[in-house]
This record gives sequence, structure tokens and C-alpha cells, in this order.
Amino acid sequence: MTDTAFYNDMTATALELLTDFGQPITLTAPPNNQGGYDDAGNPLPESPGATCSGVGAKLNYSADTKPAAMQGNNTAIVDGDCYLLFQASSGTPVIGMTTTLSGVKWRVVAVTPLDPAGILVQYNLQIRR
Repeated sequence: MTDTAFYNDMTATALELLTDFGQPITLTAPPNNQGGYDDAGNPLPESPGATCSGVGAKLNYSADTKPAAMQGNNTAIVDGDCYLLFQASSGTPVIGMTTTLSGVKWRVVAVTPLDPAGILVQYNLQIRR
């Protein structure tokens, strides 16, 4: 089995597990119609809101998963943070997108793609209330 076939199988298995044990999720980013400026003082263009849809499962960090997660994205994990195993069917998740899970609004604070050999299997998203 080639690397490509192996990782394609891994992607299909991840999707099957997330579909069986997760839920449909839509991440949204609000439109930027306020203008404003970036850190370098350049004007920000107006942009429409973006969405990213897929399937995912929200999990709590444990003592075992916190150190590994922090190595991957250099983002501090604070009490109450969770992670979302997410496979996108449309769009790409980015920091700042939000979703509502079980009536609680969550914001994406870190995005770590799991893409061995350049084949995207899923995203690991750090989310915060």
C-alpha cells in the first residue's frame, strides 16, 4: 500500500468515526466591514463573513493531551479550553471563527492540521468560550 492510499484510508476512517460519534458543525467568521488597520498600520480590506462546515467531536484536554497540544501550536491552554477534532467538508477553519455547541459559543484560538505526507486527515482545533 502506498503512502497516499494509506493516508486516504486514514482520512476515510477519521470521517467515519467523526460522523458516528461527532456532530455536524459550522464555523463562522463575521464580516469585516469595519475597516480598521493591521499591526503594521495598513488598512484592512472589507471582507464578507466566511463559513466552514464539516463534522467534529468536542473533547476536553487531559493531563496527557495538554503538553502535546501546546507543542503543536504554541498557544497557551487555559482552564475551560477544549479541542475539536474536525473534518471540513467545505471551507478551511481559521483562528477567530466561532461555533455553538450544546448552547455554548466557542471561538477557535488555534488550528493544527493533521496532514501527514501532505494529505489532510483532519484539523485539531483549540476552542475557548
